[in-house]
Amino acid sequence: TVDDLAMHFHDTRGTALVNAWASYGVGIRRFDGAVSGVGGCPYAPGAAGNACTQDLVHLFERIGGEQEPAEGYGPVTGIDLAQVGGVGLVLEDVLGRQLSGRYHQFWQGHLKRQARSA
Repeated sequence: TVDDLAMHFHDTRGTALVNAWASYGVGIRRFDGAVSGVGGCPYAPGAAGNACTQDLVHLFERIGGEQEPAEGYGPVTGIDLAQVGGVGLVLEDVLGRQLSGRYHQFWQGHLKRQARSA
C-alpha cells in the first residue's frame, strides 16, 4: 500500500518538488529530503543534489493556503524551517560550496534583508 512507501527524489532537472507533489496526490506521506539539497550523484557529474528538506517542508506547510508557513514547528510536518535553515548555512560553510536548495537560497537572502533592516 502507499502507506508503506517513502519517496526519494533527486533534483537533477528541477523536478523533485513536482514529483513529491504528484506522490502526495496519490496518498504518499513520507518523503526523504537532504538539508539544503546537499548530495548529488557520482554517475552524473554536475547533477543537482537531493530534494531539499526545506523545499519539501515549505511545500507541505503551505497546503492549507498560507502564503508563508508560521514560525516555529510547522503544524503539518512538525519541522521548524528556521532551524533547518540554520543547519543548512553551517553545512554550506563546512562543505565550502554553495548548496542548491531553493529555500536555502531564499533563506540566505531573507537573513541578509533582516540584517539590513535591523
